[in-house]
Amino acid sequence: NFQVTSFQLPGHISIDFHYLLSTVMDRSNILPSTFFEAGKTIFRGKRKDTKHRKSLHTELSLFHAFFGTWPCICAELWSRIDPCTMIHPKSLVMHLLWTLLLMTNYSIEAVNAALVGVDEDTFRRWTMPWLPKIALLSIDLIDWERRFDGAWHYWTFCVDGIHCPIWEPRRPFWDGWYSHKFEGAGLAYEVATAVTTGLIVWINGPFPAGRWPDDVIFKHSLAKKVRAGIEKGVC
Repeated sequence: NFQVTSFQLPGHISIDFHYLLSTVMDRSNILPSTFFEAGKTIFRGKRKDTKHRKSLHTELSLFHAFFGTWPCICAELWSRIDPCTMIHPKSLVMHLLWTLLLMTNYSIEAVNAALVGVDEDTFRRWTMPWLPKIALLSIDLIDWERRFDGAWHYWTFCVDGIHCPIWEPRRPFWDGWYSHKFEGAGLAYEVATAVTTGLIVWINGPFPAGRWPDDVIFKHSLAKKVRAGIEKGVC
C-alpha cells in the first residue's frame, strides 16, 4: 500500500524541470516526488488555480486515476528499467508517465497526445519503446511461489480469465478468435493473485478467446501446479 509519508513533497517545481531533468545528477535513480510533480502538470493541465488547491490525498487519487499506479511505483519502474541506458539517453520522466497513461486509459493516440500536449508522432515515438521493457519485468516480478507470502491459509490464490480485444485477423477467417465477453475478436489470459497479499503470482496466455475457455486454460497448466491436499484456489 502506498503511504503518503513515503516521500517528501517539494515546493513548486517548474514544468521545464520535468521535461529536461537538467538538475538531476543521477538519472538512474529519480525520487517519487519528481513523478508526482510531473504527473500534476498532466492532470492539472495549464490551470494555475491557487485559490482552490486540492488536498494531497485528492491529488494522489488523481495521479492514480490517470496513470494507474502511485509515484513510488513509477520510481521503482524507472530504477529497474534504467531507460537512459536501455531505451534512449534522452528518456524523460514524462515519457514513462505518458506510457502509463496509455496503458491505463488505452485511448487512441490522438486523444492521449492532445492530453499531454504533444503531436501523435512524438507520443508514439516515446511510449512504444517502454511497453516491451515494462512487460519483461514480469519475468522477475511474477512468481507463483509468492502465493505463500504472509500469513497464508488453506486458500492461497484467486484465479480468473481476462479477455483482451484485438483487431480480427482477416485471413484466414476463423471463429476461434470470437470472445463472448465483448462479442468480437480477442485473446484470453489467465491471471492469479495471492489471497493474503493481492500480488499477481501467475499469468498465462495469450490464447484464442473462442477456443480456450477459462476451465480449459486452468487445466492446461495451473491445475498441475496446485499442491493437492495442501491448498485451494478461488476461481
